[in-house]
Amino acid sequence: RRIGHYAYLKPGLGISGGNLERDLATVIQLSTINETNAEVVKSCIADSAYRKDWVFRKLCETILSSRTTTNLALLGLAYKEGTSSIKNSAAIALLTMLATSDRYHRITVYDPIVKIEDTSIENVLSAETALQACQDALVLAVMTLWPEFRLITPNEIASVMKGKLVIDPYGLFDSDECAIAGMRHLSLGRPPVPW
Repeated sequence: RRIGHYAYLKPGLGISGGNLERDLATVIQLSTINETNAEVVKSCIADSAYRKDWVFRKLCETILSSRTTTNLALLGLAYKEGTSSIKNSAAIALLTMLATSDRYHRITVYDPIVKIEDTSIENVLSAETALQACQDALVLAVMTLWPEFRLITPNEIASVMKGKLVIDPYGLFDSDECAIAGMRHLSLGRPPVPW
C-alpha cells in the first residue's frame, strides 16, 4: 500500500522520516568505505535540507523583511498527519528559526494531536481550532497535512485573517479558490497564481 494509487508519498518539505535519513547516511558511509560514488544520495540530502527551509524563505521574501512584528498562524506541528511525533517536524524547525530571528513574531499554532506545551518551543500561542489559529493573522503557513484542514475553505480563512497570504507547501488549498477569496497562495513547486 506504499506504491501505486495507494501511495501516501507527495511533494513536501524534505525528508521527515528518521528511518530514511538514517538509511541515506548509511549509504554514504558504505560508499566511502567501498570508494564508490554517492553523489546522487548527497544531492537528495542537500535538496531535502533546502526544502525544509522553504516556508521560512517564503516568509522572509514576502513579509518578514519589511516588518518588525508579524502575526503568524501555523496549522500543524506533527512531522506528518496521523502521528504525534515532532521529530524532524518542519513546523518545529520553522518555529526555531523564527525564535532566533531578531524580530518579534506573534505565532498561534493548531495541531489536532500535538500541543505546543508538548514541545520545547516557547512564546507561542495555542489555538483550539484551525480557524481560531488564523484569527487576525497576517500569514497562514500549513505545516502538516491533517485531513481536517481540508474541510476549511479559503473563504472561511479569509474571513478571520487580517492578512491575505497563505503559504501552503503541500497544495492543500486550491490556488484559484484562494485567489477568489482575495488571498495570495504560495505552494511548493507551483507558480503563484496572480491575485
